[in-house]
This record gives sequence, structure tokens and C-alpha cells, in this order.
Amino acid sequence: MAELVARFTNEPALGIAGFYHSAIATDGQSKRERCPVGHVHGSSKFYLRECFEEISPLPQRLGWDTCDEIRARMHGWRTESYAMPDGDPIHLRPIATHDGMLRGYRRIGMSAYGYGAQLWWVLIGAAGRLHERPRILGALNYFAGWVWAALRRAPRADAQQRAFVAREHRARVLSTLPEWPFR
Repeated sequence: MAELVARFTNEPALGIAGFYHSAIATDGQSKRERCPVGHVHGSSKFYLRECFEEISPLPQRLGWDTCDEIRARMHGWRTESYAMPDGDPIHLRPIATHDGMLRGYRRIGMSAYGYGAQLWWVLIGAAGRLHERPRILGALNYFAGWVWAALRRAPRADAQQRAFVAREHRARVLSTLPEWPFR
């Protein structure tokens, strides 16, 4: 905890912070859970009061724990996860497995729809999940969750947040490409 207090004290633009998590894999080894750039897992999420007041109220829908980070970045705050000096905390239940892994993947896809991810980003995300178990079913369920939410016209972030998310996602993709001929 002292590590986070020091970071908030020394980094005035830090609005939301927390620690990476690890889970115990089937082989008994701990493995760091997926954590996209700028994301902080909810169970270790801490807010700077000024940031929290600026982004409140938080939406009461699936994906709120990404919407808060997006809103913070929209207001100029940084959001970041850190490694703990003594190692990652162990998450006793891997993310999104409360009521089944495949349903968890669908809920993550529905969350992506809710916070404003576009279809092309979700397809990239589904492809990225092909290296995680269950490989194909996990990727398909993630994509199906986004499609299901879109077909149902589930509650979604406002147009301003969706545009901000699209810019962030484009920048992340472009940063992975070589300079020429793509930029």
C-alpha cells in the first residue's frame, strides 16, 4: 500500500492506480493476468480523490471499471497498473470465471461494447485471445458477447467517450506498425 501512496504523491497526474494480478495456472505456477495498457483491475483499484470526483458518477452497467479509466484519461489523468515490489497479488479466482469461463468471455465482450470499443478492435482482441485457453471458444465467446450487446442495443458510452476510445485504440495499433508505409 505504501508503494501506491508514494506513486500518487510523486505523480500528480496519476488518477487511478493499482497492481497487476497473477493467478495460479493449471501447472501450479503463478501467471500474470492479462492487463491492457492503462487498465487497473477492479479488486486493486485506487482513485485519487480529485480524479474520482471529476469522473463521478460512474455508470451502473457492465464495463464500468473500464469506463472510469477512460473518463479519467479524457480529463487528463493517467491510469496505470504497477508490479508490486514483492510480486503480484494472487487472484484466487481468475478474472471473469465466477460463473464459467465462456460466459466470462461473453461478459468481457459485452463490456467492450458498453465502454465503446469498435468492431475492428474487438476482432483484434478476439484474435489476441487465441493464445489463451480455451483458445477458439474463448475468442468466439468474446466476439459473440460484443455482437450480442450490439444486437440488443445494450446501454453504451456516449458518443464523446466512444470517439475518445476509437482514438486511443487507433494510436495503440499505429504504435505497433513500422513508420513506413503505414504512417
